[in-house]
Order: sequence, then structure tokens, then C-alpha cells
Amino acid sequence: MNRKAVLSALSLALLFTGFSPAWLEAAPNGTTSPEPSTSRKLHAKTAGIEAIMNRSDSVRSISGLVKIQIHTPQMNKGFKAAILLEADGSMRIDGLTPFGTAAFYLVYVEDNLLVHDPSSEMLYLDYLQMDELLKHMDFPNTGYSILELISGSLLNRRITGKATLEEVGKGEEFLLRVKRDKNAGSYKVKLDPSFLPKRAMIFLEKGKGFAAAYSNYQDIQGFQFPFDSVFRIPKEKITIKFSFRDLRLGNKFSSKDFRVPISSSPNFVSRKEMAGQLNLNASQPSGAVP
Repeated sequence: MNRKAVLSALSLALLFTGFSPAWLEAAPNGTTSPEPSTSRKLHAKTAGIEAIMNRSDSVRSISGLVKIQIHTPQMNKGFKAAILLEADGSMRIDGLTPFGTAAFYLVYVEDNLLVHDPSSEMLYLDYLQMDELLKHMDFPNTGYSILELISGSLLNRRITGKATLEEVGKGEEFLLRVKRDKNAGSYKVKLDPSFLPKRAMIFLEKGKGFAAAYSNYQDIQGFQFPFDSVFRIPKEKITIKFSFRDLRLGNKFSSKDFRVPISSSPNFVSRKEMAGQLNLNASQPSGAVP
């Protein structure tokens, strides 16, 4: 296969996955004729983007123990939680007291939300789209699931757009830029030499920005996972931090894994009542989390 055919095949492959490499520019006659050094760089960048997408697509589920800290102008709380997250957005978060008992349960499956406080038997049920749920959890709607955000899986085949990858500082870092579809915003990510995310900035509507930082990567079943991640919305002065203590990847979960113990006569409440109860039971100064 000649060089022109190879480049055409690479271009078609990336277009098929939703990404068009900006460095592959067609000549006036519709052909591409890069110099040998340019061709090597093109192959390296294409391979880099493919490696990033393969990493993102390999994370289908996680479960483990995490410390969550939330700081907003109205709230400053921190708590431990046992979490279960799947790539389709399904999740279970068991908020824990400092003594390890359940402070609350949050379950979200197929747009159905359940929040339960076992101490008072308060139960809240709702039907919410993912963007509504994230809003109520102080997370902006970035187009990503919580699993994708905390694992740093920001470039994947589910999110379409135009991607470019460039070397920064003689290979010490890489800069990934993605221009997503219309009205979906754009983002840029600083990567280490192994293409692991270090810092990211996601540009949202109405001038909002969403910043992410990843650190403390650890090998979990052959996957480099950032045990510490921090998310900030500077305009609204919101910061959310995840610090994992224990983590497992790729477990297959069934419906029973999302079931939580509920009494036969729960006390159904409104969203406002449930939010107030959770703040009372699960919140504490972040420094007090063991």
C-alpha cells in the first residue's frame, strides 16, 4: 500500500470514529504529500490519539471507596462513600458516616433516581435526565458521565469532535485540543509523555469553564487510574475533589447491586426536604473526614 493510500485509510478511520485530525490538510488537488519527517509526526500523533481513545474506551465500570469533598459558597462538606459507576451513567453512591455506617444511599439507573436516608427512613424518588441530575449534584453538564470525568476519559468514541495533538516542551508534555460539535463546547487537555491526563479545561456555554486536575496515578488491573481528581467551576466558586482509597475496575454488575435496604413504610419527601436531611447527616467540615 503506498503512502497516499495509508494516509487516506487513517483519515477515514478517524472520521469514522468522529474525529478529524486537523494536521492532515489536503493539497489543492485533493491529495496529501507530507515530507518524510511530517509523515512520521502525523503517524505518531494519530497513534497518540488512538492510544488515548483506547484507554478511555477500556473503562466500563468502577467500584471502590472514595473521599469526596465539596466546597461551594453555600456549602463546605466532606464524607467517605462507597461508589459503583458504570459507563452508561448508572451509579450507586453510599454516603458513609465517620463510623462507617450508611448516612444515605443514592441510586441512579435509566434516568430513575432514588435517594434514601436510613436513619429517618426518608425516601425521595424522581425521574431525571443526566444533565438535570448533575445540576442537582453541583456538577455542570459537560457531556461526560461521572465515570468518564473522574477516570480522565475525556477523548472517546462516544464524544464526537475534531481533535489535534501537539508536543509541548520536547516531549515533556502533550496538548490535546478537541473542538466538539456545535453547541457542545470545546476542551484542551495537558497530557504526560504516556498520554495520561494531567490538567484539563472544558469550555461550556455562557462563558463558563470547567477545570480538572488529575494526579496520583496507580496501576489497577493494567489501567493507570488517577486516584486524586479535582474539578473546579471558577465562575461559580465550586470545587469537588475525589480521593480514592480502594478501587476495582471492570466488574459486571447486575440489578441486585443497585438495590438498597428500605423499610416497608418509608417516609416519602420532597427534593428540598431530602437535600436538607442529607446536608445535616452527611456533611461535616472537610478536614474532619478521617
